[in-house]
Amino acid sequence: MSLIAGALLIQTRVPCWHVADLAQRMKKGTPLPDGCTLRPFTAMGQPGCPVTVQTGWSPAGLGIVVEVTGKAKPPEGDATRPHLADGVSLWINTRGGLSGKRANAYCHLLHLLPVGGGSDKTEPVLCQGKIPRALEEAPAIPTSKIIFRSRMERGGYTLSALIPQDALHGFDTEENRTLAFQVKVQDSERGALVTCADLEVNFEEDPSWWDRLILRDEPPPGEPGSITDPKMAKKPNGVVDPFDDEPPAKPARRGRRKAGENG
Repeated sequence: MSLIAGALLIQTRVPCWHVADLAQRMKKGTPLPDGCTLRPFTAMGQPGCPVTVQTGWSPAGLGIVVEVTGKAKPPEGDATRPHLADGVSLWINTRGGLSGKRANAYCHLLHLLPVGGGSDKTEPVLCQGKIPRALEEAPAIPTSKIIFRSRMERGGYTLSALIPQDALHGFDTEENRTLAFQVKVQDSERGALVTCADLEVNFEEDPSWWDRLILRDEPPPGEPGSITDPKMAKKPNGVVDPFDDEPPAKPARRGRRKAGENG
């Protein structure tokens, strides 16, 4: 058994695929295409994990969907203590290529809770958090601009949020296509699960542990027009590099022999 968690040895670059009907999906609270599902190297990405995370983007903004299953009890929450409630904490650095050891004005923290709001604490909650030891705090997030949906289900819940470009400081898909991000799912029954790094490191205040989310122009794998669309040319040995911006190479064209040629 290794003394060092595998998730600490790498920093993954996760493709975030273009979803043309993202705004419609997020307004209805419907899932994103299967190709948008993240498969991190931490426990959250292992078989049988009760958490599924999906991301996608479009000119409408950045979309995230988190589904939590297998709960024996209803979620618990308190909007005054969001970091301890059942739900999702989402860290985003809109200048992901410039991540240092301390958070700056481009680093944001959002809490998405299925319950915890209202007088009886049963209403869903979306609120902004503060990142400890930040060199500079991010501007206030106009949460009213974010399309937030919460759906309670038997044995779990699903949270979704569409974050428009003008809601986060520095978020401009034309200017910057690399974000840094981290997702933590807090569960009163099973503890916390994270998409990257490890629970033993100080990812809550150190953006250098966050993974990179690369905005891609292609549709999700398996969708029409994607890099895995059967109609598109395949690379040698069937290898597909989601970060290769070059078009698939065309097969060499063989010349046709003329009558009387040798060889």
